[in-house]
Amino acid sequence: MVPDSDRDRARAIARERVSAGLGQPSYAAGLARLGYSDQEIAEVSDRLVDAIISHGDPAAIAAKVREHLAAGADHVTLLSQVGTDFSEGVDQLERLAPALVGVDRSV
Repeated sequence: MVPDSDRDRARAIARERVSAGLGQPSYAAGLARLGYSDQEIAEVSDRLVDAIISHGDPAAIAAKVREHLAAGADHVTLLSQVGTDFSEGVDQLERLAPALVGVDRSV
């Protein structure tokens, strides 16, 4: 997840995270198995970034969690950005908690 109220900045950071993962061939292969085209993977398309990394303000991140649950996920993991120290990670989760409290886990 990339919690940031500036949606464009959040998406740019999310795109960097996806791009970094593409250095591992298995990551790109997994995205292809999920139905992303070679072009979407090579360009790190908005559709790809928006689908696999929740980003934006707490409401946007909660909406992404709801989307995954509605699609059949039985759990959703929210990970802080690599390199985030423990206290900042806790702060991020505390800021997200109010938006996540009402997420229906029985979808």
